[in-house]
Amino acid sequence: MIVTAGDIVQSDLLWDYVQEQMPDALQQQQVQPLSLLDLDDFELLLGLAEGGASLVDILRRKAEPRYRPFDLRAWLTNDPTAPPGPVPSSLNGQMREVFVSVVERLGLDSSRIPDDLTE
Repeated sequence: MIVTAGDIVQSDLLWDYVQEQMPDALQQQQVQPLSLLDLDDFELLLGLAEGGASLVDILRRKAEPRYRPFDLRAWLTNDPTAPPGPVPSSLNGQMREVFVSVVERLGLDSSRIPDDLTE
């Protein structure tokens, strides 16, 4: 699994390039299929795990040839058997803390900020 700090657009062209550049490295028996995630996808993956989904199962299903060129969010949207993708509660708490800090620095009323920012 590779997690990038920036956005990555997954496409057939990208996957063809990866396969072309590293054909032997990705075909070894002990190597699992490669997964590319950006930070948004990684947070989504954490939420799925927190919700009880198996990370091994998610990564295995997402790596199937049909869904491999999709990012994680697109896979969740397009695969009717994919688990629901909640935001991890720990991340929601961190987002709320940052949001409250910004609102207070702007001199606004932070008491109106909802507890759950994902709703």
